[in-house]
Parts: sequence; structure tokens; C-alpha cells
Amino acid sequence: MPYDAMGIVFNAEREKTLYIAGDTIWCEEVKEALNKYSPDIAEQEKTLYIAGDTIWSKEVKEALNKYSPDIVVVNACAATVLNGERLIMNIDDLKEVLKNSKNATVCCSQCLRSNSIKW
Repeated sequence: MPYDAMGIVFNAEREKTLYIAGDTIWCEEVKEALNKYSPDIAEQEKTLYIAGDTIWSKEVKEALNKYSPDIVVVNACAATVLNGERLIMNIDDLKEVLKNSKNATVCCSQCLRSNSIKW
């Protein structure tokens, strides 16, 4: 059975996962923690979406469209791994987040240097 934590779907063994870095490492402790601490979305409250260490993807876009969060937090330092593959959002990814979060306040952590941003 999948467990949805604000758009990130954790799945058991042999189930498709949305986690783009690879297969989900599954254990009972994770399942119990998600069940215990994953509250329902309070419709009357502001919603917060924390993208974490990711790049722009259809899963991020789907989460933004599904939840229409009021506040979005993304890591945006354009980090790459040793082979050059992207690990964390860059300026182009950030532009996509802004384009798909028109009514949200977007906050960046692990930010790009401001003089490197060319709009």
C-alpha cells in the first residue's frame, strides 16, 4: 500500500515508486512514522510544500498542481554529482517552480548566488 506524504509517494516492495533517485528502501519503522505523523491537509490553513533535494520533474509539477500550496520551499544551489548529473534545482528549475506556483510564496534554501541569476 502506498503512503502519500504531501506528494511524495512511498511504496512497498515491487510497487512503482515516484522517488526519482531510485527504489524506496522500505521498513516498518518508516511506515509507522508516516501513518502516525502524516496529518490530513487542513483546508482552512495555509499549505506548505517542501521539495527538498530534487530537480524539476513531472512529480514536482503534479504535487504543485494537486496541492496548490501557499508556500513552496525548494533547495536551489544547482548541485551536481561527480559525473555532472544534476542533483538539486538550478535557475531553470526555479523558473519552472515560479511559473507553476503563481499564487505561492516561493522560498529558496541552499540558494544560488544572486549575481549568478540571469532572468
